[in-house]
Amino acid sequence: ATNANHVAIAREMASASTVLLKNEGGVLPLARGARVLLLGSACASPFHRSPSEGQWDTTDYYSMGGSGRVIAGASAQYTIERGLREREAKGDLERLTTVHGEQVWTALEAMRGGIDVVIACGGARTSEGHDRPNLRLDQDGFLSDIARRARQERAKDAAFPPLVVVALAPGAIVAPWAGNAHAALAMFLPGQETGRALADVLLGDVIPSGRLPVTFPKNEHGVVPVCWDNRCPYSERLKVGWRGLHGQPVAFDFGHGLSYTSFEHSWTSTPSQRASSQGAAPTANGGAVVLRLDVTVRNTGSRAGADVVQLYLRYPAAAGEPELVMRDFRKTATLQPGEAAQLSFGVTAEGLSTWDSALNSGNGDWQRVRGSFVAVIGRSSRNHSLSHSFEA
Repeated sequence: ATNANHVAIAREMASASTVLLKNEGGVLPLARGARVLLLGSACASPFHRSPSEGQWDTTDYYSMGGSGRVIAGASAQYTIERGLREREAKGDLERLTTVHGEQVWTALEAMRGGIDVVIACGGARTSEGHDRPNLRLDQDGFLSDIARRARQERAKDAAFPPLVVVALAPGAIVAPWAGNAHAALAMFLPGQETGRALADVLLGDVIPSGRLPVTFPKNEHGVVPVCWDNRCPYSERLKVGWRGLHGQPVAFDFGHGLSYTSFEHSWTSTPSQRASSQGAAPTANGGAVVLRLDVTVRNTGSRAGADVVQLYLRYPAAAGEPELVMRDFRKTATLQPGEAAQLSFGVTAEGLSTWDSALNSGNGDWQRVRGSFVAVIGRSSRNHSLSHSFEA
């Protein structure tokens, strides 16, 4: 970012895309004046390169290494620790204590020293031309151990501080620490404003509304493996990523993301089928609208917040499609407690089509699928609130 407006946009993008994975007992947002302990080297992990250095594919926890990236100068680089130090200086936190290593016993002793909340950080790196060898965070073992011990200690003593894990992820990860963590957030290569953006979310200045663009699997079994020799059979076909994990237990599903408030979905009116696009909701695919879906979203919690409503389709079995296919998503404006908003979705003829490589003399073409469909409205690929069956 090269000017104040660009910095503000970078900060907004990083905070808006932060995903609240878990928030047991309303640990977050932090109370003003909280005493916070930061654990782990990733909380202050440096930005690897300066603009004057020429190693193009070196990466860090904040951006992907590669030929198309832009590197911020040192004064503009906000690690998690630097972002929270800034808020400590403003009086939003009473005290910020840090333990930079990954020694469990040292961390446990620090957690007993008049702390309200513990934040443990982990990250993984990726770069152009490099596959990750696995889906674990670099600090996976430490995070799992400290989360387990924190869970045990808090079960014996309610005054023991809860643990929040922050994952700086370049894509899908496994999260064996998630079950024992009291809260968890994921940030995806959030850039130069990482620390400030995270502080905004932790302190409730920004209500989290990010959603996972990938599934976090339970483990690495069943996911597409790393291909080492560049001869990679695509045997998964359409069932890549979250579509291939249907029916399997996962840590956090595609589209998942919590808020500091809660929402309720209902039909504004009965879903209606139509033969033309006249008066229909705008859609990402365009074309004639086959089905219109009007949804009312109501904030049923005690804080303001925005919801992201997702539309999935279940195709007729003969179509050979994955169990569910995402067709659209829409985000509400910020809703005050008790306030409602209406969202409209349109399923188009194009949205009911699949690619058939045998058509058009073997060159392939789109083929309209006919039969019984189900439109599913929800907050993620596995958290469904409404559904409507229709023939098309």
